[in-house]
Amino acid sequence: LQKLAGLIKRRRFKEIKKGTHNSTIKTTIPLKSPHKGRHNRDDLTPDFKTSANSFKTRRQVDMGNLSEEDKVTKNILKQQNWKNKKIKQIFESGDKFKARQYKKGDKLYGFNTQGRPRNLENSAYLLDEAAYKDVQKRYFKKSYWDREGVKDYLALPCFNRANTIDIMEVTEETTGLKSTIGTATELLRYDGANGYSTGTYGKIMKGGGTQITLDTSKIKQIPKE
Repeated sequence: LQKLAGLIKRRRFKEIKKGTHNSTIKTTIPLKSPHKGRHNRDDLTPDFKTSANSFKTRRQVDMGNLSEEDKVTKNILKQQNWKNKKIKQIFESGDKFKARQYKKGDKLYGFNTQGRPRNLENSAYLLDEAAYKDVQKRYFKKSYWDREGVKDYLALPCFNRANTIDIMEVTEETTGLKSTIGTATELLRYDGANGYSTGTYGKIMKGGGTQITLDTSKIKQIPKE
């Protein structure tokens, strides 16, 4: 019983009310995740520079030769106040862009590294309620998030540990862009205690999840409890 009590104390659960259906987000910070993969190991830390300097999307877009459909998408992104460099990044991050209306009070979600502040003005890749539930259904298993699976499905760079979820709310009606996340690649390295390192190696994130891009001046972050 003492061992069981100790295990319970070492697992931290947090439930946050969200949406109009009174459903909850469950996040857990395990000492040892039941899921496989280095991104699930809390004893390993990804090297920021290795990942940030090498992260690339497979899709490449010639912004001077857009289709008529892509020109409409570009205009929506401009109306959302994104700069040209970011618009190119958004185009190359995914495809199948579709406009969708969001109303005041709609919730949005973003995986992040615990303790790292979110730069809301630069948050171009978010999840709406449907996209979040899709990720949850696939990768919240055995009371733990499979962070390796989340990273692959959302094509997250290695420095995003995906061990916390930021929640945002739409403050006024706005047009968002829904797209399918494309494949991305990176070099990464994980470091551990006593000088341990995995060494640098390549990784492919298949993507396939859904991301939402909005005018960030029309959303606000909900403080964590």
